[in-house]
Amino acid sequence: MKKLPLLLFAMIIALTSCSKDATDVDFSTDLSKTSDEIVVNDTPVRVVGNGDFSTQFILSLENDDTRAYLDKLKDLSLKDVRLKFQGISALSGNQTPTQLKITFNNRVEIILNDFVYDRVADGQEFALNQTQQINEMAQILLNNKQVTIKIEGHIPDVNTYRFFIKFLAKANITASTL
Repeated sequence: MKKLPLLLFAMIIALTSCSKDATDVDFSTDLSKTSDEIVVNDTPVRVVGNGDFSTQFILSLENDDTRAYLDKLKDLSLKDVRLKFQGISALSGNQTPTQLKITFNNRVEIILNDFVYDRVADGQEFALNQTQQINEMAQILLNNKQVTIKIEGHIPDVNTYRFFIKFLAKANITASTL
């Protein structure tokens, strides 16, 4: 009988120490943003040098699913993060490995080494599985409600290419309903 108050006290502590409140809501939403047209080996502004390209855009957390909760966010994680190449035709057979660099807010980098553009087809998606960098990007989104994404690369070919890169992710969110 003397242990009953101690047991009740332990149960109360255990039940009240959970980090999720009864007023929290969990939901997921799709995030995506498509770059402006990228032109490689031509004279438009997007060309950095012979075969080099760079594009930058802002991915916002605000959409129909999140709008009501933007000021009440508690946690955010990203899953199924990927890049999708759109409007690109198969390249000319040059299979030189190159590098694709993705930067978030000028400080978090994902570098894809041995990225072979010759194997990129229209609509092809590439998963980004760099957990630490994806978690850092999620924290940026949680704190700032948006993130600047810069994608740089090089196509080792002399032909002109025009294409778009779409950034896609599934966001899992916890927010307060109060």
